[in-house]
Amino acid sequence: TTPFESLKDAKSAIRFIRANAKQFGIDTAKIVASGGSAGGHLSGFMGASNGIERFEGEGGHQNVSSDVQASIVMCGPMTMLADGVVERAEAAAEKGEGDAILDFMGGVPPSEDPDLYLEASPLTHLSEASPPMLFIDGELDRPRLRYPYFWEKMDELDLPHEFVLMPQGPHPFWNMREWFEPTVTAGDEFLKKHW
Repeated sequence: TTPFESLKDAKSAIRFIRANAKQFGIDTAKIVASGGSAGGHLSGFMGASNGIERFEGEGGHQNVSSDVQASIVMCGPMTMLADGVVERAEAAAEKGEGDAILDFMGGVPPSEDPDLYLEASPLTHLSEASPPMLFIDGELDRPRLRYPYFWEKMDELDLPHEFVLMPQGPHPFWNMREWFEPTVTAGDEFLKKHW
């Protein structure tokens, strides 16, 4: 398994949704990817890879676009070469322990294949084709630390982005009653503003 299988699966799902939009009552011009933690990485990757053919995979509806018109990223790393990510993956590889990041990267630590980690980073693929993005972090979960280079590149490309902080929010705040409604509201307000 490569770190790109989940991205290809998600793109296949978007193509299916878009191809069957009439049946489901979906506006094909307003499709958003949203996720937290690993799902946040995937959501950011979906937006960053709009229009990149090599990530489409073998799923059906190849003649239909998998592009998303917005991404909502909650606590997802936008570069797999960030200090915390690299240190964690290297430590897990050295100890021979299971680790979500190392497992996601096929068991290969960054020191063995830095190009793989670069390719698996949404930051690498961000372009003018990328949509507006909302970033939401919990106050107790390293807020803003996953995105500075990504935001800098979004600014260079003149791509809209916003940040919302969930007070006292832990990881994963979006699954907890206290922060669920504020998270939905933040996403709703962002989408209304940009759509």
